[in-house]
Amino acid sequence: MAKADETPEFEIVNESDLNFAKRGRKSTFDPKLASAIAKLPAGKVLTLPSYRVDLKGGTAKTRKASVSAMIRSAAKSVGVSVRIAFTLDGVPTVRLVTSK
Repeated sequence: MAKADETPEFEIVNESDLNFAKRGRKSTFDPKLASAIAKLPAGKVLTLPSYRVDLKGGTAKTRKASVSAMIRSAAKSVGVSVRIAFTLDGVPTVRLVTSK
């Protein structure tokens, strides 16, 4: 930001000359997870016990959102839509969304 005694600089450029950052953080995922989601048959549920969330912890809501975002990113990378649900003991489950 320009100080009070400085004249601010402005420059007009072509939008195509600029690179923009995406909003938020890039979710990283294990390629094995994406492969498992791609191979998931309709009507079956994929459980992910290694991504268990402690539902009684103070950060459960944040952790569930983080795990869900990672799963959605993996599913998007293989071109499928999924529905994510957590069991009562915090294990995330994934099932394909089928169009009706």
